[in-house]
Amino acid sequence: MAKVIKKISKKLEHKHKLKIVYEPITKLKAWRLNPRKGLDEAAEKVCGLMDRFGFVNPIIATPDGIIRAGHTRMLAAIKAGFTEVPVIYVPFGSEQEAALYAVADNKSGEWTTWDKEKLASILVVPEARLESTSKGSGFSQVEIEGLRSAIARDAEKESDEDIAAAEEASFGVFNKELVLAEAFKHYRKIGFPYKQLPVHLMMAEINKLAATPEESLLRTNVGYDVADVFHPHRFELTVGGKMSLVEGFNSDKTLKRALSLHVGWRQAFSGTGFISELKIVTGVQACANFRPGAAMHFYRRFCGPNAVVLDSSSGFGGRLIGYIASRLKGKYIGVDPSKKTYQGNMKILKTFGFEQYAELIMLPAEDVPHERVANKCDFAFTSPPYFTKEHYAEESTQSWKRYPEGEAWRVGFLVPMLKLQYVALKHLKYNVVNIADVKIGKKEYPLVQWTIDAGKEVGFD
Repeated sequence: MAKVIKKISKKLEHKHKLKIVYEPITKLKAWRLNPRKGLDEAAEKVCGLMDRFGFVNPIIATPDGIIRAGHTRMLAAIKAGFTEVPVIYVPFGSEQEAALYAVADNKSGEWTTWDKEKLASILVVPEARLESTSKGSGFSQVEIEGLRSAIARDAEKESDEDIAAAEEASFGVFNKELVLAEAFKHYRKIGFPYKQLPVHLMMAEINKLAATPEESLLRTNVGYDVADVFHPHRFELTVGGKMSLVEGFNSDKTLKRALSLHVGWRQAFSGTGFISELKIVTGVQACANFRPGAAMHFYRRFCGPNAVVLDSSSGFGGRLIGYIASRLKGKYIGVDPSKKTYQGNMKILKTFGFEQYAELIMLPAEDVPHERVANKCDFAFTSPPYFTKEHYAEESTQSWKRYPEGEAWRVGFLVPMLKLQYVALKHLKYNVVNIADVKIGKKEYPLVQWTIDAGKEVGFD
């Protein structure tokens, strides 16, 4: 290794020093022999990363303005509306040298592989942060779910020697078996630990959310537990045919595994802390709720005082809590066909005295009469079901029950939902839909493109 470093250092003495300059986009040209394909699709994803992190990786070009590394970043910058980009000009010795560098720059990314455990420590996050983590990392939610499952499977196969070593290091007075046995008896006695908070602490949590700085709203989990207090049935619902959290809890094997993971990571038991481990045991997955902080971010961005907001899939109250914290004092119109979900959101309004600032409609979005919301709303914002991946209720009014096939769901639910939003919005107002592609079984469903196409179909620009 020392010889390699010495050799490289010596070579650098004879090369020019790199300098970053900012150039107008019009000054740069694509390399006509660029062998990489799929740039448009990749650029769409990079646009999201640029919006979050900025343009932090300069383009490499030769002095004639031809790009040698960074075509995807360049295309993303154009799509995102950049007028100038950071560039490093490199005077390669010849056209052949420049071409070889361009190929090697792409090829070198294949020379390393992911450390699965370290990657999981970054990407496998609580469900409340999954969407943000996916958008910020470039990994799809499906890929992160696959990583989570793989790590859980690997954890199941830990060797007896590794477990013994961890126990010896972690348990000095009471051994792991005794701690786990008592924890198991405790939770079997009290049952599933649904979220419970007194009203004054929930009010304090909403106040904390209202005071959260704008730059932290997309990442914060403040307010998430408040919504869960009113929607305990969220823990009983299934995703992708896997066990719900309650089903996993009721399985002795799964509960013991979750408790073992919790204790094994040297975390003290506190309330429902072990639930995060229950969610990563193989075969268990929870229905997600929307983070109130992320909702408040969009309300602040697109709404003024007294704004009327339409949420056509109001779900487990995350966006409603965000609306309360936003202090808009207009009206939140929430649509959802589930009786339990409707009742939970009604309890939120009554508990916090916000009945006059909301209207809840217990109907499927596609069944809501348009005249009930027509031209009343300043903003439409929702996170609809991801086709049949999540089963929010067993009622016949659920979209996954009504439309079990992809095309039927698109035509019967997605298009009418967007039409309702379009009809509800006042002139030149915005609609934001949180949705992602999903993989169900072995088939992938392009929900994002379906939503874009349906939006255009009903009249959105």
